[in-house]
Amino acid sequence: MGSTLIHDFTVEIKSKQFLRNISISDEARKLVLFDGSLGETVDLSLVEGDVLEITGKNGVLRVSISENQLRYVLRKHDQMYGSKGAEA
Repeated sequence: MGSTLIHDFTVEIKSKQFLRNISISDEARKLVLFDGSLGETVDLSLVEGDVLEITGKNGVLRVSISENQLRYVLRKHDQMYGSKGAEA
């Protein structure tokens, strides 16, 4: 899915009914927005050590991120918000 410096992603939605919005801006910023619902979380896994895969009832989100990068972000989050911040 890409190198550890660039984070690629894929979104796979089972039906367009779970997609709320897709916007591709004509403005200079060239903003692109995907907005939808993966639904209730079914599974969360790290695939091949560098792809975070979040599986919901409505689809799958995959983001390339190494286990070390993920651990770093989670440690940083815990330092800022404490371990209770992770219990959403």
